[in-house]
This record gives sequence, C-alpha cells and structure tokens, in this order.
Amino acid sequence: RRFTHVFDTVKACIFAWRKNKSKHYSIASNQSYSIIELAKMFKSKIRYLPKREGERFASALTKMNLNNKIIRLGAKIKLRDYIKNFLMNNC
Repeated sequence: RRFTHVFDTVKACIFAWRKNKSKHYSIASNQSYSIIELAKMFKSKIRYLPKREGERFASALTKMNLNNKIIRLGAKIKLRDYIKNFLMNNC
C-alpha cells in the first residue's frame, strides 16, 4: 500500500487545480508498505485476527506515470518519519 499524508494530498490537488489541465494525476507516495510493516512501526504487540471471508490480501499497486508533473512533487511527509514523530510527541 502507498500511504500519503493528507497535507501532501491536498497540496497535490491544489497544484493540479491551478494547472487547470484535463489530465489524470496519480497522487501517491513512491514508497509502499505492507500493513504488517505499518503495524511494526508502532512498536507494540500485533494482534492477528482470523481470516475473514472475502478479505483481500494482495495489494494492487498501479504504475505511476512519471510524465505527470504532480509526481515530481513527491510526498514531503514520509510515513515512517510521521509515525516516529507522532509516537515521540503523543506517547
């Protein structure tokens, strides 16, 4: 999965809106993480639940078109850094 902070997403949307072009933009971080990797970032015990019927385990990452100028902005807020700072300031 690709996680993008809401601030980065809003900045990308405003950038695309100001460009006023009829193009498709991919708004996502270039870095992907599994849900397990994300959970481990919180450094607490992980509780695994039983499998649920119809649950999707595979993640379908789309190819990002590097020709879209919005991609060059990149995610300013990195997930790992955000979680680390959040834990330092809130726990």
